[in-house]
Amino acid sequence: MKTAMAFLVIVLTTMLFAQNTGTISGKITDKHTGYPISGTNVTVVGEKYSSSSNKAGFYEIKNIPVGIYKLKITHQEYKTKFIKKVKVSANSTSKINIELINLTKIKEEFEEIIVEPKSRISRKSMMQLGALINGVAGAFSSEATLAIS
Repeated sequence: MKTAMAFLVIVLTTMLFAQNTGTISGKITDKHTGYPISGTNVTVVGEKYSSSSNKAGFYEIKNIPVGIYKLKITHQEYKTKFIKKVKVSANSTSKINIELINLTKIKEEFEEIIVEPKSRISRKSMMQLGALINGVAGAFSSEATLAIS
């Protein structure tokens, strides 16, 4: 009788706990190619819940208490991303699909930036700029000079 009572308490506690939890799941892909990204870590910030994406890019975090959370998504080849206000409801799954930007793609985008002057700078303006720089540099070092040709 005691064993049956203990079993009943365990089952009821488990059922009660299960009713107050939900799941977060989704797919992680590369923003530029659309390909799935495996090995991406998805963490519920400030909590012990986390998961990694599989070869198809899918992840799933189960048994998260009902509430609103912030996710942190990390992968060594991609820019870290945060997703705020992820709602977890009882006995349901919150689908959060994530697109990450490859760090090499970010580098390529910066390398393509070309800065062109809006207008030509006159020799007089260059001389004034040189005098200003020399004045500022002279405040830090008496040997500072600027040569303008």
